[in-house]
Amino acid sequence: MEKINSTTYKKDNKDKFNRFEIEVGDIHSEDFKPQVKLKRWDNECNASFRVIDDGLDEPTIKEEEGKIKYIKNKIEAHFYEVEKGHEFEVVLKKKPNINKIQMSIETKRLKFYYQPPLTEEIKVGDEGGRIVKVTETDAYVKDEKTGELTSVNHRPENVVGSYAVYHKSNSGDYSKMGGKNYMAGKAFHIYRPKIIDSNGNWVWGNLSIDEKSGILTIEIDQDFLDNAVYPVNVDPTFGYDTVGGSTQNVGNYQVSGSYHTITETGTADSMTGYFDIAGGYSSGDEFKTGIYQGTSLIGSSAAVDLQNADPAWRTANMNGESLTANTEYMLVAMSNVMPLRCCYLYYDSGTEGDSNYDNQDDFIFDDPANWEDRDTDRKYSIYCTYTAGGGTKVIKPTYQLGKGMQINSKNHHLS
Repeated sequence: MEKINSTTYKKDNKDKFNRFEIEVGDIHSEDFKPQVKLKRWDNECNASFRVIDDGLDEPTIKEEEGKIKYIKNKIEAHFYEVEKGHEFEVVLKKKPNINKIQMSIETKRLKFYYQPPLTEEIKVGDEGGRIVKVTETDAYVKDEKTGELTSVNHRPENVVGSYAVYHKSNSGDYSKMGGKNYMAGKAFHIYRPKIIDSNGNWVWGNLSIDEKSGILTIEIDQDFLDNAVYPVNVDPTFGYDTVGGSTQNVGNYQVSGSYHTITETGTADSMTGYFDIAGGYSSGDEFKTGIYQGTSLIGSSAAVDLQNADPAWRTANMNGESLTANTEYMLVAMSNVMPLRCCYLYYDSGTEGDSNYDNQDDFIFDDPANWEDRDTDRKYSIYCTYTAGGGTKVIKPTYQLGKGMQINSKNHHLS
């Protein structure tokens, strides 16, 4: 990280369309504070997190082993980069009086979405009776011929109990219009904290964020603290990734999408989703994207080869479909990957009405569509790139994320 002054460090990806900045310390303070500030899209959105410490002893500030260290008698705070993220590590040197660590938080134009165990989101019998087993991390369907179970939803352990953080209103790529690339609107992710003692024993911490009071709390199992060998590391990670933390099977012509409203008239250039394939890529594995207004199909892409099984953003060109300002559209995608290999689209849990699903029988978008009720709560990693209509250059357009809907074809859903 670059040192700005005696109290502040920063990292900047310098992407003018999709900028991400991290600031450690407080540039407005005369001394170093145990704080990290995350900024997105030229500081259009930001969030800062600071350890609440009532110790009266003066801290020592060090730079060693690639870490910025805030050192006091009972606790330390370490700041350092990891792959695709940043660690804000709190070190408990002695057994604390209470089993909670708290940070103050201040935010600008962001919304926090808790990612519960899948047992709170998916039930046995969902997807028309296909779901036969659900755990905190996986939902399974059963192969009628072999009896084998295949996971069609997956939420990694460090995502269970975490928070996905999104722009309050904007998503989509407006870089061709002189604006920003909000992608799916995701700013960053706060992963589930791991608590590790000096012998390598560990437990997951319980993370909670109260936006109204401005407090982030990490609760630690008291039995673990009673028996731990100190020092103990409390290890929350702030991830840079702009993709959802969970996956949903969207193959076998399951169509899924999200409702969006643009505020400027324009045309659709392309649509992009974050996909991968379980069970390996086969020649002919493809996906398509489409745009609906209500149940009417406005336009769709040609089939695009998925190319490999690696997780990646994949783009399909649209055909310059005309889009009218202040009109709600549904952006959708589907895949022809057949079960039970599974083509996954990434998502985060959102709020009720963000998505839904419908099923179809082939690799052609239904027109009209047969949408189900808008009652599910997923924010899928999918967005559209636009060009302003009439040759007008829009300097700072906004893109408002409306309610989402997921169309589900026979065996999966995505949106």
